[in-house]
Amino acid sequence: MHGMKTRLKHMVRMQLPNCPSYFVEEVALRMATLPDMRQLLNMKKQPKKMLFRTIEKTSLDVIRHQLTDYDDLLDVKGMTRDEARLIVEDEVLEQFHQWAGS
Repeated sequence: MHGMKTRLKHMVRMQLPNCPSYFVEEVALRMATLPDMRQLLNMKKQPKKMLFRTIEKTSLDVIRHQLTDYDDLLDVKGMTRDEARLIVEDEVLEQFHQWAGS
């Protein structure tokens, strides 16, 4: 898994050049545990679009859970996941674009 995690960290760093090292590690670690990730990385022609989308989705999840009040919002009585996501959406996207340098 170490070699796979190293490759994933490199890919995350390429897509998100301004992402702090701690979060590069976190995104790579989460991706390394995804089903079929090893198989995807070992394909002769890696579907880059799929890898980049996985990096994007995983990093958005990391931002949402670790850098916003999303989890606290889920504890609010009557708050749905969709409502909590909507509340933090702008903050999540802003952070993602900072990491991506866009």
